[in-house]
Amino acid sequence: MGKTEGVLAVTALLILLALGGVYLLTPPQSAQTVIFYSNEALEEISSRQQLGGRININTATKEELMELPGIGEVLAQRIIDDREENGRFASTRDLDRVEGIGEKKLEELLPLITVS
Repeated sequence: MGKTEGVLAVTALLILLALGGVYLLTPPQSAQTVIFYSNEALEEISSRQQLGGRININTATKEELMELPGIGEVLAQRIIDDREENGRFASTRDLDRVEGIGEKKLEELLPLITVS
């Protein structure tokens, strides 16, 4: 990192700290990127870690569902609509009842989702 980038990074950190509670995760020496997380982002990360990093398909918002690979806005809305019409998913495999989620997509999603 050059002197200019370093000054900009420190300035950005000071601004973020002034805005309230920002944590800095430092990467390995060889990395060139520093990641700043707000308190809200850390709370979200913490809640995801409690679920093993998986997204709960019974409670996820449209935006959270869209974080899953192959799930766009339309398919995320179909999942929510199905959940509202048919009730909670009893198991992750029940996601295949949603139009547009076939066996292949389901197998890809299973390690990333959970129900509770």
